[in-house]
Amino acid sequence: MPDSMEARHILLTFDQKDLADSIATALRKDAKQFGALAEKYSLDGTASKGGKLGRFAPEQMVPEFSNALVEASTGKVVVIESQFGIHVAQATWKGKNSRRAQIAK
Repeated sequence: MPDSMEARHILLTFDQKDLADSIATALRKDAKQFGALAEKYSLDGTASKGGKLGRFAPEQMVPEFSNALVEASTGKVVVIESQFGIHVAQATWKGKNSRRAQIAK
């Protein structure tokens, strides 16, 4: 698992699955549109920054989001459902891999 990563996303509501799929299809053809589409459609505070989330450790994000981005290759556009809604997301950078173990609570 990477020790840190950078990503961008477009957050939509749960009833916008068709829109998420359409945006993802468009971005798979031309990822240069990501910023403009984030500004137009995203519902969270990153919209004004083109959807950029900055650098974070995978465990800082909800598991569905982190797991999908860790599994996806850098640059691949994925659609993810989490407790916050539907994300059209892309990992833009991944740090070095490190071993991690989950400790029982």
